[in-house]
Amino acid sequence: MPVIISPSLFIDTPKLSKFQAVNPPSTPLSRMRKHKQEEIWEKLARDIVDALSDKLRVMKFRGWS
Repeated sequence: MPVIISPSLFIDTPKLSKFQAVNPPSTPLSRMRKHKQEEIWEKLARDIVDALSDKLRVMKFRGWS
């Protein structure tokens, strides 16, 4: 999950733009206030936990645990 840190050509790069960034590419972290940056990092952490939880559920369902 890409996090756009500073202005970039993310949208104009086909191999990258196919991924959904955590924050809008038009609003990189460098243009956000500190509390908004922290919200983006928290969202990324929650997304990772959710993805890993889903993977673990599938593995247990298949008897891979």
